[in-house]
Amino acid sequence: MTSEIIMPGPIDNGGAVTALGQVAIERRSIKRIQEELATRGFTFNFGQHLSDLTKTFPEADTINILDSGCGFQKALRNIKTISNKLQIPTFTVGVTQNENHVPKNQDHPSNADLLIIGSVQEAHIQGLLDQKFHFILDFYGATYYDNPFDGATTLPVYSDLLVPGGTVLFVSENLIEDNPFIQWRQNLGLSSEISRDELLQFVDQCDFNILRLEEKYSWVQKRY
Repeated sequence: MTSEIIMPGPIDNGGAVTALGQVAIERRSIKRIQEELATRGFTFNFGQHLSDLTKTFPEADTINILDSGCGFQKALRNIKTISNKLQIPTFTVGVTQNENHVPKNQDHPSNADLLIIGSVQEAHIQGLLDQKFHFILDFYGATYYDNPFDGATTLPVYSDLLVPGGTVLFVSENLIEDNPFIQWRQNLGLSSEISRDELLQFVDQCDFNILRLEEKYSWVQKRY
C-alpha cells in the first residue's frame, strides 16, 4: 500500500523534539516499549495482542492500528513486520505534530500506511480518522502531552475511534499515586493537574474498562 501524508495541524516542531535523533522516545521500537513495560512488571506482547485481536474481530478485513504520537513511526514499522510474519493484514496510522518526522526517502515516504502531521484531536474533528480502530498505541504520545489534564481531550477521541472491544495502551504521569513531579508542577502553578482518582473516573466515563494498570502505564478496553 502506498503511504499517504496529511497535514491538518497544528504543527509543533519545537520543544523536546527539536534535537532530532537525540530524544529516544521519537525512535521508540516495539522491543523498547515491551522492555520498559517489563521493568514495571507489565507483560505486553504486541504479536500476541495482534493474534488476540483477530480472534476478537474475526470478520475484520484488516486490524486497524493508530499510534497517536508516532515520532519516526518505528513502532508502526515494527508492528507491520510482526503482522506480516503472522499473516495478519493491518492498516496503520501514525500521528505526530512534528513535520520533521516525515521520512526524507521519497520512495518510502512513511513507515505508516497513513501519516498525519497535527494533533489527534484536530484530525478527529476534521474527519481524517474515519476508520474504526482495533488498537491505539499512545506511548508517551498525545495523552502524555495533553496538558494540563493528561487525557481529558484524548480519551474521548479514542472512545469515538475504537470499535467496541478495541484497546488502548497509554501513558500518563497522573496515574502515579502521590507523584512528586505532579505535585512540584502544581506548587509552581505550571498546570492544574487532575488527580489520579479523577483520571480513573474519566477513563470510566469514556466507556473503558481497565485491563491492566501499573504506575503510569494503562491498558484499557472499550466496553461492548
